[in-house]
Amino acid sequence: IRENSRYQYIPVIMTCSECSANIVVESLRQGASDVLTLPTPEEQIARRIQAAVAKGKRRILVVDDEQVIRDYLKDLLNMERFIPIMAASATEALEILKTTSVHAVVSDIMMPGMSGMELLVQLKSNYPAVPVILITGYGGRFTPQEAMGAGADGYFLKPFKNVELIRTLRGVLTTSAAVRKSATAS
Repeated sequence: IRENSRYQYIPVIMTCSECSANIVVESLRQGASDVLTLPTPEEQIARRIQAAVAKGKRRILVVDDEQVIRDYLKDLLNMERFIPIMAASATEALEILKTTSVHAVVSDIMMPGMSGMELLVQLKSNYPAVPVILITGYGGRFTPQEAMGAGADGYFLKPFKNVELIRTLRGVLTTSAAVRKSATAS
């Protein structure tokens, strides 16, 4: 299951009736979310399952000054089993990032105050491992080449296709996870 990027964040809970510490350690090393020794009370099993599910969901920070776009992306991300975190401006997004870790950022480019391009530069400077996907309704102001050259991991013109945005998001999350895993292994 863990070798397939599609299933990477699905919780896997191993159970055993008499497992040694070596089996528990190896199960967790191989990617198990948790290991339960049976018998375990039902309420404890339910709590551990809920914790594993919550841990497996990836947090996506959505930054857009338009409420309708934020609501749309929130619904889309919820349907795709992500945890969306909403920010109405780049400044608000930077404040959120001071206290909350996220797995990726999806940001509008054209916003009052700090633009999405300026936010991208700050994110890549302060949080280089966090993938950033930019979206815009104004294709002429910043080109995809400029955005990618500044470090964007994806670029979409509004209206975008949900499937393409989610596919790109999953792809950058998989790549980001692989980079983090290889960095901790070395």
